[in-house]
Amino acid sequence: IKNIKSKKPADLKARNILRSFFFFDPSNNFEKFSKVFIFKILPKCFIENLTKVQKSNSYYNNSFKFNFGILLYDEIFGNNFCQLEWIAKNYMGGSKIILAQTGGGPATAETSTIRTLIKKFKFKELSFGVEDDIKKNILGVGFFRCKKNDENFFQKDGKVIYALYPPYGYTGSIKSTIPLGNEWIEYMTSHEKLIESLDIELKKNLILRFRKRQTDYHLYDKRLKNKFPDILIDNCSTTFQDRLKKSRLLITTLDSTTFLEGLAYNFPTILIINFNKFKLTPESLNYYKDLEDVKIIFNKPIEAKKHIENIFFDVESWWKNKDVQEARLKFCKKFSYIPKHLDSYFINK
Repeated sequence: IKNIKSKKPADLKARNILRSFFFFDPSNNFEKFSKVFIFKILPKCFIENLTKVQKSNSYYNNSFKFNFGILLYDEIFGNNFCQLEWIAKNYMGGSKIILAQTGGGPATAETSTIRTLIKKFKFKELSFGVEDDIKKNILGVGFFRCKKNDENFFQKDGKVIYALYPPYGYTGSIKSTIPLGNEWIEYMTSHEKLIESLDIELKKNLILRFRKRQTDYHLYDKRLKNKFPDILIDNCSTTFQDRLKKSRLLITTLDSTTFLEGLAYNFPTILIINFNKFKLTPESLNYYKDLEDVKIIFNKPIEAKKHIENIFFDVESWWKNKDVQEARLKFCKKFSYIPKHLDSYFINK
């Protein structure tokens, strides 16, 4: 899409024709937006330049055919519809496809678009865990995005990483039952309130870390700098692993890869998330409930705050507790396990 340099004006006639196919009478604001406004604001790549976009990508459709493909989750719910067309044409031509997990969330969310796709097309799936579920076509190959590292990531007097995801991320994979706009506002507000309420000594050791590609959206990083001028904001110039080596605790705020990595590396990790909103699949629920029981997962920020302040000066005693480690190991075996010889484990599986 970026390679198509066209100054073709918007074709209002074509857009109005498309809008005319919406025969319903709007009964709410969303339906009104869909019928009245959506075709006014759609980017040109979806209407005026669509034929050019498809033509520029026909080379891949005609020249690159595969009989067997391993596709990452991201390729399925991403926004590159030309790539999806290429995948779909190969699939309709008889190609075999296996989906590979790329992060947390879609694998366990009850309303995940990925789960719906797998169920409909009966794709086999490569999972970050190491437990096979043959009935559901799941092959546990290990957390292949991470490498086994024998170094001690934990630093007793290190920083506390507070991982944020602005703007509210992963919109391509619908996982929540709450409208996105309200959810984003609630997300920002709740975590700002929690950060603001933390103990002074804890805030001195806090470091806010965003997803690198999202820090500038809605000027959210500047907003937090103004709101918390004395709290360090990570510029992501160092890797996540290196940041862990200088830290004592990881606080995550979304059921994502960051949460899985923290647990897989056996690094003290806390997840704050409302599972009344982000509903889990029935088979995942017990694993997450076990983590909630040992205070790794919190549904309410106020409860997380109390626990974080209680363990701040001695995180290690809580984390090395037998019950905590048993719950973590059980969870990791299912969702985020790093085998001793990861590469050979993956190939052999």
